[in-house]
Amino acid sequence: MPGTSPRPPLTVAVVGATGAVGRTMIQVLRERRFPIGELRLLASARSAGKHVTIDGEDHEIREATPDAFEIRTARSWFHALAASSIQTWRRVPSSSL
Repeated sequence: MPGTSPRPPLTVAVVGATGAVGRTMIQVLRERRFPIGELRLLASARSAGKHVTIDGEDHEIREATPDAFEIRTARSWFHALAASSIQTWRRVPSSSL
């Protein structure tokens, strides 16, 4: 829009980043030019420590633990959790989300 300034880059976290839905979310964010300053990828313990390359930049997958949901760690959160994972995250205090 004329007269609008660009949006400032945000710290963005994608939970379930290694699954099909998570990978699609990342692709859509890139295609739509979402203002990502830092991208944090969270997934299960099985995927933690793996690396992926997105737009030529290396990203380490972090384990999606309750501590990872600290409100100050990201400005925007996108969740792509499997139904079997929902019970785990229901224990996260709502004040942290």
